[in-house]
Amino acid sequence: MLLPSLLLPSALMVLGATRHVLAKAVFAHFMVSNADNYTVQDWEHDIQLAKDAHIDAFALNMAYNEGTDSVSIARAFDAAGNMNFKLFFSFDYAGRGPWPRADVMSTLLAYKDRPAHYRYNGQPFASTFEGPERAKDWLDIKEATGCFFVPDWSSVGAKAAMSLAGGVADGLFSWAAWPWGPQNMDTYVDASYLQYLNGKPYMMPVSPWFYTNLPQWKKNWMWRGDNLWFDRWQEVMYVQPEWVQIISWNDYGESHYIAPIRTNALAAMRSAPFDYVSNMPHDGWRAFMPYVSDMYRYNITLFEKEGVTFWYRPHPRTACGSGATTGNTASQLQFEFPAAEVAADAIFYTAQLASKGATVTVSIGGVSSVGTWSDTPDGGSGLYHGNVSFNGHTGPVQITLSRGGKTIASGSGAPISSACSLVNWNAWVGNAMSSETTVAIPWLQKDKVCIRGTGANDFAHMCAFSCSYGYCPIGACVCLAMGTEKKKPPYTGVVAFPVAGRSADYAGLCSFNCNLGKIGDSGCPSNICGTAEVPLAIPTVSPFLPLTCTGGRGSQGWEGLCSYACNYGFCPSNICTCTQTGALNVPPPKIRDTVGNSLHSEVNDWGLCDFACPRGYCPEGSCNQRPASGGGAAAPIAPDIWTNPDPTPLVGCSPPCNLILPPYTLRTPTTITCQPLTTTFIGRWASNSAPITTVTTITFPAITTTRIPVFNINITQAAVNNVVFTVTPSLFCIAPITVGPPPGITVPSWSSSLITYSITSTPTPSTIPWPPITSTHKTKVSFTSTSSVMPTCKSGCGDECTRNCNDCDRGDCSCMDCCKNCGRDKDGGGGTSGGGPGCIGWGCPPKSGPPPGPPPPPGGNGGGGSGGSDDDPSCTSRSAVVHTTVHCRLYSSTSKLTLETTCTSTESSTTSGCMKPTRTTTYTSSNCPRRAAYTPPWSDYEGALPSPGGPGWDVYTWATGRISITNKSTSKPTSPTSTSNPNTRPLARGPINCFRESDFPGHADVQSGDQDRFSVDFSSLRKGMGDDDTIGPGDKPITFRTKDGKGVNYYFQVEWVAGCVTTVGRQSFGFPLGTASQNLITAYLLVRENYTKCNNGGVGGTCQAGCLLYTFEGARGDVRAFRLAGEMSPSAAGGNQSHYVAGENGGVVIDDLK
Repeated sequence: MLLPSLLLPSALMVLGATRHVLAKAVFAHFMVSNADNYTVQDWEHDIQLAKDAHIDAFALNMAYNEGTDSVSIARAFDAAGNMNFKLFFSFDYAGRGPWPRADVMSTLLAYKDRPAHYRYNGQPFASTFEGPERAKDWLDIKEATGCFFVPDWSSVGAKAAMSLAGGVADGLFSWAAWPWGPQNMDTYVDASYLQYLNGKPYMMPVSPWFYTNLPQWKKNWMWRGDNLWFDRWQEVMYVQPEWVQIISWNDYGESHYIAPIRTNALAAMRSAPFDYVSNMPHDGWRAFMPYVSDMYRYNITLFEKEGVTFWYRPHPRTACGSGATTGNTASQLQFEFPAAEVAADAIFYTAQLASKGATVTVSIGGVSSVGTWSDTPDGGSGLYHGNVSFNGHTGPVQITLSRGGKTIASGSGAPISSACSLVNWNAWVGNAMSSETTVAIPWLQKDKVCIRGTGANDFAHMCAFSCSYGYCPIGACVCLAMGTEKKKPPYTGVVAFPVAGRSADYAGLCSFNCNLGKIGDSGCPSNICGTAEVPLAIPTVSPFLPLTCTGGRGSQGWEGLCSYACNYGFCPSNICTCTQTGALNVPPPKIRDTVGNSLHSEVNDWGLCDFACPRGYCPEGSCNQRPASGGGAAAPIAPDIWTNPDPTPLVGCSPPCNLILPPYTLRTPTTITCQPLTTTFIGRWASNSAPITTVTTITFPAITTTRIPVFNINITQAAVNNVVFTVTPSLFCIAPITVGPPPGITVPSWSSSLITYSITSTPTPSTIPWPPITSTHKTKVSFTSTSSVMPTCKSGCGDECTRNCNDCDRGDCSCMDCCKNCGRDKDGGGGTSGGGPGCIGWGCPPKSGPPPGPPPPPGGNGGGGSGGSDDDPSCTSRSAVVHTTVHCRLYSSTSKLTLETTCTSTESSTTSGCMKPTRTTTYTSSNCPRRAAYTPPWSDYEGALPSPGGPGWDVYTWATGRISITNKSTSKPTSPTSTSNPNTRPLARGPINCFRESDFPGHADVQSGDQDRFSVDFSSLRKGMGDDDTIGPGDKPITFRTKDGKGVNYYFQVEWVAGCVTTVGRQSFGFPLGTASQNLITAYLLVRENYTKCNNGGVGGTCQAGCLLYTFEGARGDVRAFRLAGEMSPSAAGGNQSHYVAGENGGVVIDDLK
């Protein structure tokens, strides 16, 4: 619909009026660490761009102890205050470890009252990136700061996140913003959050792209971008979450930035294999942000310009090396694809158009193609989307948007090129807008329903049918487009159910689809739906989850690790091969503070050791384990395991223990030879230079031996009981080499425009040749947890190795390179760790002269520094006294925190020589007052004060004065009348009985938003009931009374109807009909629909579920408004007196515990 310009102010008035009603907001994730060099003016520039994109606030990601964040935050809040913009903190618990509770408190307390701090329902807003293990901290943080807490605890999932610390989260943020493998983005994860939040607010993630190649963070993968930026906003329109957070504003290292590229913020590129961010702008993704942001927040939008945004990768996906980048990542237990199988060679475009009839033409290297639209807006005005394939073409890119032969907008982009050493999986984004003004207002979002959708696996066709007619249940289907509801076919009257073997997930779709057709139609397949109601299967795994790896193998030397890790979904494709897929086998829990890494730093194990070692399997031939409490006891195994008839001999020890397997023996001295290895390296030493190829040949001397040692197997916990381990010989042809810049190339210091790195590498494990050893020895052992070593070695034992080691010719060392016995003098004296004078093997030190190998890189001195000793003159005795500010924690009789105050700690440190310093610590503090507070159940509470520690003793506060309160009498809510039925009442939901509005003469207005929020608060009372939220006959009713900002009363109650009998003796308050019900009935739903489904002015009604009667009553009675009180009266300080003071939510009783 086109509007003349004179109507523009009216349209803006509609938006402005709507802006104050709804609480929805759009945030952008801002990496504060990338703003180290920002001035206030730089912050103001970014904030203005965000405001232009209709973004409401930045979520400030801050790692603990970042160093410069405090300065950056101060500048950010100054700039936001100047620009009337909002900020809030996203405490990053993953980047540099968890945040201490006191630091979170102090940060929030310092900024929460600043005008620029974002608030939700009057509370300062706070979030996290991860940190579920510190959930309990937030009980105290919320108490101290009053914040509204919405963390990202995606690593544990929505269900577990909602239960942490008794449900401390007020809402949840999901980090799942990218699709799996080659699939399109869906909303199944969002659906799980909505389910387990149970009415609490949800923050939905939106991101345009993902590619990272940062070895220092062990990150090298991509997730499919392609259509993602368009698709995800369509999903937002359907899900309608409370908030949207864009990931990200400026995280350049993960390629999902929508901010301009700042050369002083690209520190991450210094250690990347190449600079994949410079000259790769993403600003075009902000062009249509006002459209989608306003449509989401206000259900209406307008735009004045037509135009097109387009994006693509600068290299065809197979033109250059992949850089070992994968599609998906094993680090998140995903099945990994080659990146080229995930990304499409295409130019993607989204156009903002006022009407139909526009055409897009794409030219690559002078070859033009007319594009098509895969998505068009219902009604003609809005966002159009499509793509055009590369079709093998390279060269400059040009895109033209036209209508009726007239150009609307035209833009050019960076050329597509095959001249590259590595594919850049990042996106180049451009935008072109019309020079003419064409005002358009698309159809109101609230008038639309789903008109196109799909689903996973067997749900695809059923969802395609049902979503086209507006029925697109988010738990089963994915809505792809919204528009005007179309006329349904005539109802056929077919009543359908899922057939035997199917789950209740299909019930709603069978019922809807088959009633609009017949059994056997594509929307009502006979292998899923039928007319007979039969018992249904209960799936143990969600049918909407993608498969993961459940078995795999590794190349020689990695068989055991790959076999173990792939079984649990961790199967990095650069070193392992997944041979079996299925539902995830949940990995054993990690041992606290235990880590593992590849034994040789020059060998990339792709995270295998870090995954396996903390879970109990740590083969010392491949991994180096560093448990916090030290290693397990040595368990030498008898050599006869290699000669007994069992093909998989049984071995055992009591974890934690280190299986010392005996060496293989050879009948005669055997010479082992590794073939020379030729390796090619390709590196670019400056961004404007051509790739340089270096070829190096590595040679290995022959080894003659009569035995082949095998690597130890380190068992760190009992979780690996009854596991078969692969035995690995300790022969590994490997030698590190260093490739520097070639002669004549000078490497300047790093800057954003240079790629200056040296390459220190070896071949990948899959390309390293193994010695040609012919042996019939067994290759596997079966482990069992036992109280003692079995079979115990008496003679011919192996040795405990500290890492991969070389054989010694004296017979006192059984592993290769650096054994505990290697290099030991005959008299038991000390020796070198690299092998004694008789050591043989590729890792042994030479007899004399420098080791063979390539020369040092040009410009290097080729030498090493001298070592230190305990006689180092810098190791002098010294002492210091350090004064530290700490927090004093005080507790009530229930061991709950009453308050914190600042105290002083004095730490004395004395260091003698270079030995471990001795420390003495003393703490001094002032006498902290011990006060606790009691919150009555309602503001007109007139009962006795319970003993401290009982119900209600969960609020702690400072009192600041004593006042007198005269309680007003308040009319009590009308009690519904129930008739006891001697027969057993079914465990089902009954009808809603609406109150008569005439019984509430002159009642005040009940606001839908407030009633919804208070319904959530009412249903959340179950968290205070512990693990058992059930109600039974004779139990007291659970009542919740509150008021809105205008003083209007809201009354909620649930009670067991007297004399009622149902099929169970007690019912859950939160889920009265159980959690297995397909149509889940919750406390929130019952009291919410007592309002929404009663046309009585909002005064509410009742509904009975089984024997539980749920009541909502609105606008009756009078609730007194309280304000915060003044200082505690001195008379109360002497002894356990109590009195009422005014509080925001009613009377608060203060009890002094001194």
